[in-house]
Amino acid sequence: MNEQTQPQEQESLHAQIARLSRMIGAEHYPTGDRAALKRYSPGGVIPLAFYRLWLKHMEEELPNNITVWATIAFGLATMGKEAHQPGRPLGQVLAEAGYSEARLEQILASDDDVRIKLFTSMVRFLSAKGEGFNWTEAARFLLANDEDKREAIHRRIASDFYRTLSKSKEK
Repeated sequence: MNEQTQPQEQESLHAQIARLSRMIGAEHYPTGDRAALKRYSPGGVIPLAFYRLWLKHMEEELPNNITVWATIAFGLATMGKEAHQPGRPLGQVLAEAGYSEARLEQILASDDDVRIKLFTSMVRFLSAKGEGFNWTEAARFLLANDEDKREAIHRRIASDFYRTLSKSKEK
């Protein structure tokens, strides 16, 4: 757990991600809505499917950072019902999937709008490899506005990435 994030905040974000993941991945979730979420592109119009998903199933008011949450819904829809795997840190999964260091550096160094676009590209890469990961960590990565929190998340992703690369070279 990130020591700079309050435990209650952690639990709330974890619960939100788990609920979104379950809803989007559920067999009864409308395929048309899932397809609309997959077509979402950052900077584009938020699909009605996102509003319907959030207002019907999240039992909360719409979030202030709706572009980030629409991006998270895009990612969960794109990756399917195995998208959210809490035991698989993002950095570890990226290393195992062969994501390049240059691309990782680019995404960690990017500003908000570019970060979201690079993130969607990363999601497509991991989706093509069939690699789910901890979406709570990804949400923290996208939602962090505070420089210290953002840096702590970057350190964690980079640490998991390089630890995994080191282990694979030792084998």
